Amino acid sequence: MRTNMGVFANLAHSWNHFVTHGGSPMIFWMRPNWSVDQMPDQSGKTVLITGGNSGVGYASALALYNANANVSIACRSHARAQEAAEDIKKNGDGGIWGVRYNQRTPAEESKLGSIDVLTLDLSDLIVKQAAEEYKLHVLKLDLLYLNAGILAARDTLRFGSMVLGHQRLTTHLPSSHPPFAPVGIRESDRPLLGWARPGGINYLSVVRHPDDVATPDGSPKRGKNELDRWTEYGQTKWATIAMAKYLANVVDEVGTL
Repeated sequence: MRTNMGVFANLAHSWNHFVTHGGSPMIFWMRPNWSVDQMPDQSGKTVLITGGNSGVGYASALALYNANANVSIACRSHARAQEAAEDIKKNGDGGIWGVRYNQRTPAEESKLGSIDVLTLDLSDLIVKQAAEEYKLHVLKLDLLYLNAGILAARDTLRFGSMVLGHQRLTTHLPSSHPPFAPVGIRESDRPLLGWARPGGINYLSVVRHPDDVATPDGSPKRGKNELDRWTEYGQTKWATIAMAKYLANVVDEVGTL
């Protein structure tokens, strides 16, 4: 019975998503009514969009640029980010895979903002270095769009990039109120450290020792506690929501969200 209910629940969710977001002409009365034409002027606003070289990130960068915002596109590939920025300057003539996005007016008639790029690899600890580079040119940040994500990748790489990388980036960006407190040890906890076992963290339950291989190409075996790819992907979505809720509670207290 539970299995049948689960199937019906999935079908209902899929149908609702199609009706609400699909924009099908058959159900035109439920199509979204908002468009970028309704966006208020964003002059003087500073925006950083991760993964702004394609997809939703690209469309958002284009819309905000046309609304006079100062937009920075953060991307792992500097070349792809630069190509996207040049397309945006042409008012979206290129777009992703040659698809042209909705344009309000020709480029020569628009009051446009500014667009630049930032090289950022969310899967690497040099995220802090990229944030420090960004702060050399930007004194304040009005909108941070944590859009970058990966689908077809190693399971732990997804969580590291989409959650931990974004968290580290947010920590080091310019802000009047640091969103994440630095990790430290409370003085009251220090006496307890004497009871801790010697040694560090054992990661063998997640990814086994490199010498213990199961495939000809040398890839390590899956650890006994490693999740399957779609369960792990779902956890990245949960963690992203949790981080967004945390930021909403903390940053909104000073009126910056």
